[in-house]
Amino acid sequence: MISSKLKDKTAVIIGGGSWIGKAIAKKYALEGAKVVIAGLTLSKLENTVAEIKQDGGTASCELLDVRNEDHVANFLNKVEQQHNKIDILVNSAAIYPRSTIDNLSLSEWREVIDVNLTGAFIALKYVSVIMKKHSGGKIIFISSVAGEKLGISGFSHYGASKAGMNGLMRAAAVELAKHNINVNCINPGNIINHERFNIDPTEMGQMEKTIPIGRTGKPIDVANLALFLGSNESDFITGQDYIIDGGEVIV
Repeated sequence: MISSKLKDKTAVIIGGGSWIGKAIAKKYALEGAKVVIAGLTLSKLENTVAEIKQDGGTASCELLDVRNEDHVANFLNKVEQQHNKIDILVNSAAIYPRSTIDNLSLSEWREVIDVNLTGAFIALKYVSVIMKKHSGGKIIFISSVAGEKLGISGFSHYGASKAGMNGLMRAAAVELAKHNINVNCINPGNIINHERFNIDPTEMGQMEKTIPIGRTGKPIDVANLALFLGSNESDFITGQDYIIDGGEVIV
């Protein structure tokens, strides 16, 4: 059933083919948005679009390499031309290979920074130009508690990219506020990605013991927060980091 919190809104979700990005795309479509998802795996993008349409929503998809400035600029301009505006941009594209610092190559470091941080900057740069022309919009970065609160062994490159994203968000929020553009970050904790990882039950139990709420997160938990930040209900909120982790970082 289609609701109406995002009625007549056009939403772009970069990294919308799976996991958190997919949940956000589906939630936005259920709330009436015209959703455009982008990413590197066409089959995943097409599956998400099919699921959205099956539920009565409106969606399309396109392949996108977030590291390619011309590609991103052309993609966002194409969306504007097709839909006359972009109201919401969610950047959920990320990679997170595990490597300890002593084994981390410079090329792997650069790849993570390029995708997670530079890719977010490129999308921010070009969508902000579009949003200024149309008197406002909402930009949401999917960051991580690894960038805001926690140090996690094996993920120094990932944590650095997400900490950089949070800093980028705050500066952008200040610059773009006068244009009625809100910029915020969501910092998820343990949101389990069943598409990529098979979590051992014992490991899952140990993980849950560290979370006061008593369970790991679901992609829909993040999507619900992204809905609020993408809707008119968050018009007076900008420059904020929202931790969504079941209380893990406070214990």
